[in-house]
Amino acid sequence: MKRHTICRLCSSCCPVEVEIEDGRLVSAARKSFLPREKQLICPKLKAAAEITYSPHRLKTPLIRDDRGNFREASWEEALDRVADGFLHCKKTYGARSVCWLRGMAADWGAPWDYANRLMNAFGSPNTIGNGSVCHVGREMAHTLTYGAMTIPQVRKARCILVWGKNDRDTSPNIAEGIIWAKENGAKLIVVDPVKTWLAGQADLWLPIKPAHDGLLAMAMLHEIITTRRYDEKFVQEWTVGFEALKKVAEKFPIEKVAPEVWLQPDQIRRAVELYTAHKPACIVDGNGLDMQITAFDATRAVCLLRALTGNLDREGGDFIPQPVPLRNIQLKERLPQGVEPITRDYPLFNTFHDTWGRQVQSCVIDALLDEKPYPIKMLVVQSGNPLVTLMDAGRVEKAFKKLEFLVTIDPFQNRTGRMAHVVLPASLCFEKTQLNRAHIRNNPLMIQQQVIEPVGESRPDWWIVFELARRL
Repeated sequence: MKRHTICRLCSSCCPVEVEIEDGRLVSAARKSFLPREKQLICPKLKAAAEITYSPHRLKTPLIRDDRGNFREASWEEALDRVADGFLHCKKTYGARSVCWLRGMAADWGAPWDYANRLMNAFGSPNTIGNGSVCHVGREMAHTLTYGAMTIPQVRKARCILVWGKNDRDTSPNIAEGIIWAKENGAKLIVVDPVKTWLAGQADLWLPIKPAHDGLLAMAMLHEIITTRRYDEKFVQEWTVGFEALKKVAEKFPIEKVAPEVWLQPDQIRRAVELYTAHKPACIVDGNGLDMQITAFDATRAVCLLRALTGNLDREGGDFIPQPVPLRNIQLKERLPQGVEPITRDYPLFNTFHDTWGRQVQSCVIDALLDEKPYPIKMLVVQSGNPLVTLMDAGRVEKAFKKLEFLVTIDPFQNRTGRMAHVVLPASLCFEKTQLNRAHIRNNPLMIQQQVIEPVGESRPDWWIVFELARRL
């Protein structure tokens, strides 16, 4: 039997067709506009059944006993134990001493709102995601430049500039669109220190020095302005601050910037020529821009390229989506007045958008070790493995040892989970129905349909949140 759903083994949220036999997932194939012989194969999706029925899946809740060993437990006992931890910390230290740390695997649509809703209703401002180093800082730059994160219209573009992203491995559906456009005459520029698969297909590959993207973008802006390659009509009618930008850009001439970013001046000039001569053009920016100290400013400079060339909100350019008018369910109004989050030094993450919330994970480690602005006593880690993904694993482990209570929610046991007091088994994407990803914040609305029963006694993340809420 064939069923249709959304794959959430990564953040691409690809539409897929799955084969079900006797209630079990047999295979899954991504839907594509290309004929089968030209489609790109996703290795995760190819292994979907193997991942789903892996012998390493967590199939029942685990509780650490007095000897430090895990034992299997019922959901009733495990959830009661977690709820007791919440209530004990609230009574003893205040609700703010409880923190909920989110990775990306559980999705950023409704599941993110549910975790925030629970914690806000409980009275803690400390629901924290990983967006400071993955996506959200970049989205903030887009939003504060022109209102929303753009969606590149690659299939109708005449030039595609891929900046710090390798969609062959991360978003095959976008990669297919890029290659299809190139086969139909579009030019392809790739900015990446590594010669990725897409870089190998490019008309121009710019092997930039890592973490120097902002300099390159400013040099391109300078060249576009001085050679008058910008869209004068668009700039006049739809932008503010052009003269200020022109003045700032004077500090970044190509001849000066090129050696700093490990490129030749002619390479940067060629990129400008391709990007401005072949319209409409779009920019596909990725996590390469996130993983650096100057992520916001670098992304802002890249965003300005779109505006300066008039490629915003035009067919084949970069589409500015309008959000679906959904009710905000996060219950921020329930938080006690005057209670500061541990991320208080980074307020923009919580203010540039109504629902993106707090996004600086390293603040959790700082609060645990330094007890500033106050101590964290209990931590729930949902769909993440901070002992591996946060910098300085030894420091993270030292911090986690100070916790009175640690809970993990994940389909698999991991290094963080091995330190936990309670481990709750989460279902994978084919085992649950939910509204998916930050698409809720833009204008596509994607529903992921359950196609098989949860493996073992695993449960959807949203079910776990709801059951905790009922107990609290």
